[in-house]
Order: sequence, then C-alpha cells, then structure tokens
Amino acid sequence: MWALNEALALIRRIQPLVRPFNYHLAIGGGVLNKGYSTKDLDLYCIPFSERGPDSDGLRAFFVTEFGPEFTLGGPNVDPVDTDKAYEPEPMWVNGRYTYWLDGSHRIDIFIA
Repeated sequence: MWALNEALALIRRIQPLVRPFNYHLAIGGGVLNKGYSTKDLDLYCIPFSERGPDSDGLRAFFVTEFGPEFTLGGPNVDPVDTDKAYEPEPMWVNGRYTYWLDGSHRIDIFIA
C-alpha cells in the first residue's frame, strides 16, 4: 500500500537526483486522487529542458534506486501483474516501467 505522505517523501527525496537527467517528477493515479493506493504508486517523468532529456540515464538511476525494472516481454516480467508492465507507446515514447521498492511497494513509472 502507498499513502500520499509516503509518496511525497519519496518524490521529494529523488526529485533533486533526477534533475541532472532533465526531468520533473509528478504523482498520479490513486495516490493523487484518493490519497492512497493498495496497488501501486504512479510516477510521471516529464522533460523540463529543451537540452534533451536523458531517459536512458533516468532509467539507470531508477534501477539503482529501486532495483530491476519489469517490462512486458523483457528479461524481467512483473511477477504480480504482467498486464501493467508496458512497452513504449506514442505518448510515453520512453516507456512505462514497473519497479518494486524493497520488494513490496510497486511503482509504475511513465517516462515522456
């Protein structure tokens, strides 16, 4: 389960660390809309500079921070809910990825 206060603490801790990759972070989904989610935390990564975002560096950071990423058809398939690990699509050109913080808190990250 994710509560809004947990999500805010996480995003406030990592926001300064993702700035070098030219991204802002935003919370979405149930945590934003209801203040909690029993399933996952949705984080959105939006580029903030015309210098060009570094999505590869950002993903490498998330792997270091959260552990392996789970993608549909990739080497790591989400063991709980494979329909929520996505391939890149036009809106999320750099993909949607699932991570498990401490093996128990799921994070779905959408990278524009």
